[in-house]
Amino acid sequence: MFIQQFVQQSDLNRGAMHSSQLNPSASRLHRRGLSLAVIGLSLLAWAGSAQASTTPQTTRVTHNPYVVYGNDDRLDVYEETDAARRDLAQSVVALVPGNTLKPAGMGFRLQAGTLQQEAGVCSSEKFADQIIPAFCSGVLVAPNVIATAGHCVQDANFCSSTKFVFGFNIDSKGKDPALVDADQVVSCKKVIHSEVNGMGSDFALVEIDRQVTNRPSLPMSQRQHQVGEGVFVIGHPVGLPAKIAGGAEVRRQTGDYFIANLDTFGGNSGSAVFDAKTNAIAGLLVRGERDFTSRGGCQVSFRCRIDGCRGEDVSNADKIMTKLREFQNSRP
Repeated sequence: MFIQQFVQQSDLNRGAMHSSQLNPSASRLHRRGLSLAVIGLSLLAWAGSAQASTTPQTTRVTHNPYVVYGNDDRLDVYEETDAARRDLAQSVVALVPGNTLKPAGMGFRLQAGTLQQEAGVCSSEKFADQIIPAFCSGVLVAPNVIATAGHCVQDANFCSSTKFVFGFNIDSKGKDPALVDADQVVSCKKVIHSEVNGMGSDFALVEIDRQVTNRPSLPMSQRQHQVGEGVFVIGHPVGLPAKIAGGAEVRRQTGDYFIANLDTFGGNSGSAVFDAKTNAIAGLLVRGERDFTSRGGCQVSFRCRIDGCRGEDVSNADKIMTKLREFQNSRP
């Protein structure tokens, strides 16, 4: 283990810094374009920072990761008993460096190490044996538009170096999530809109290279969710195959974002957070607590009481919906 300090580039005006602890094996993740914050080995988390994202050509460490509140509610897709939530997972995307996709038959194989190999978690840690190729998450909000966190798209080479992978999940027991069909992979055409406003809004809309017709684009809520309302999240914590995590509620609404006790980690940045009653997208996960803490020479999930710690920040969907409509109305 070694310690290294990084400056949070998206918040230099506040002089924000944090230190991160990295298992030597995690350097392979770092070279694939994931930051130390994304793999979640922070020793010290500062509540005012936002989550990191990079692409393969450059390495940029910013933003903080996330945490488990109370029980770990993360489930593989096949473990979710609510069929509607399982269906929603098919419209979630993993953002991966393009060079992790290797030709395999009529599709591709995602080439990546496991959570234990790359992030040095203990063997008892949930999902320790699953691969972690993703650096951020996203969701299909129009047939040709994906929504994600703004800080996930900031790299100058984002469009040329990133692929969006649908169906990177375990939706049937025994499925190999590394194998993906060619039609599950789409590319970036252009970033339509991106904003990262410190402790405010953090979201992006990306136009992709073709219309997606084999899975639905998901509706976004046009209202701001209030304290006590139930929410759940679907995304790629620490880059894992998609997980569904419920049992959460809104703690505070700020206007630009709300805070909830969601079980999320680095890699969940850009994950769709849903209204537990309507299944509409309430917002996108963007910031939160630290991921892991060291125990006995390996890493374990950092845990908080269900009502403890700072909570996880979610950019409100109403503002994202406004920008999407502006783009759609500008089309001939």
